Amino acid sequence: MDQRNEKLHIAMFPWLAYGHIMPFLHVSKFLAQKGHRISYISTPKNISRLPKLPPHLSSKISFIELPFPQNIDGLPPGAESTGDIPVHKVPYLKKAYDTLQVPLTEFLKTSDVNWIIHDFAPYWLPEIAPPLRINLVLFSIFNATSFAFLGPPSALLGNLRTRPEDFTKVPDWIDYPCNNIAYKLYEMVTHYECMDEDVSDFQRIGMVIQGCQFAILRSSFEFEPDEIRLLRKLYQKPVVPIGSDQGLNARLLHGKKVGLEIERNEVDGSFTSDLVAQTIRKVMVDPEGEPLRANAWAMREIFGNEEMSNNSLEEFTRFIEEFGSPSGAGQV
Repeated sequence: MDQRNEKLHIAMFPWLAYGHIMPFLHVSKFLAQKGHRISYISTPKNISRLPKLPPHLSSKISFIELPFPQNIDGLPPGAESTGDIPVHKVPYLKKAYDTLQVPLTEFLKTSDVNWIIHDFAPYWLPEIAPPLRINLVLFSIFNATSFAFLGPPSALLGNLRTRPEDFTKVPDWIDYPCNNIAYKLYEMVTHYECMDEDVSDFQRIGMVIQGCQFAILRSSFEFEPDEIRLLRKLYQKPVVPIGSDQGLNARLLHGKKVGLEIERNEVDGSFTSDLVAQTIRKVMVDPEGEPLRANAWAMREIFGNEEMSNNSLEEFTRFIEEFGSPSGAGQV
């Protein structure tokens, strides 16, 4: 029997941020259109914010509300997503998110889920899933460049980079030409503000990469061929692009000569209105911006091509269907 005729039960488990919740819903809809059963798992307030499903998908997608703790010290009452709190409160949101391990495990024990498509945050999922014969796939809403910069699990879980300054230079494992793909100091200082001191984001990412069967990310071979190839090498497992990505975007587009990054103060990220006007003029009007305009026009065929994006999702769907059918769930 063709395994692709056997429909899967797929759980979606995004991080508690709107920029993560919506891409997970988009993939849910695509998989549901292919006949798979989806359990979209989040907290009550986040699920209530989602747009209504079209009628033809409502029978295929179920929304599972996990009770969210209201007694986490430092987390304002009623906060269930990053949009509800300032950045320095995000570590408390991560502590609350980690308590979802218990109700999620109870749900999985009584369901017939074959796959969990999850975000970067639930580092504890690789311990829960194998005993329940459930496969894991990491869904990064960021592009391949961002995750290639972070490196292999050994780097994420080790002590190679412990300070914000350590992320402001290109790491040794980048094996393709790139002169400017690194974070600015102010970006990393801000990121450190939103990390849980007990379990850093780097540890979370390293552990979910180690524990998943494969990873998907918002990118394409047409845009990031070297980066996707490197990720497969670093992870030693499949990496499947599903069509833009976020993260290190300005530097990536600058490096590919598609746009210009506005110059900022390296310490605090500030910039002036004059620099904004000057950069726009270079890109839109000045003769030196002609190559950028030409490249940007060509990139429209990648970023604005719905057919190309759907083809990427079709490839991912075939991959997940062939990798783990109900009769073979848990087999790696």
